[in-house]
Amino acid sequence: MTSPIQAIDKGLPVHIDHLIDRWGGDKASKARLCQLGGRKGHLFKGSITHAQTVEAVTKNLDPESLPWFPTSQDRDFWVQMDSSTFVKTILTKP
Repeated sequence: MTSPIQAIDKGLPVHIDHLIDRWGGDKASKARLCQLGGRKGHLFKGSITHAQTVEAVTKNLDPESLPWFPTSQDRDFWVQMDSSTFVKTILTKP
């Protein structure tokens, strides 16, 4: 399993449970994060507005003020990057 430190150093996705541990969260925090992408998947259609919301929320939760984004629509794995990079990544996926 990739740890958050490895994820930050190598740009790898990390499982949401590791982020919850990193942030000192609980099941309520996990549920909130799982909903952040939007019920209709707006985040995965390249919505900068949704991405900025995710960035603000996750930066506030992270001890190093780092923003995290889900890499899949089931929101199990997350990666550390900024909102504009995340949106560009989504829009340029084949």
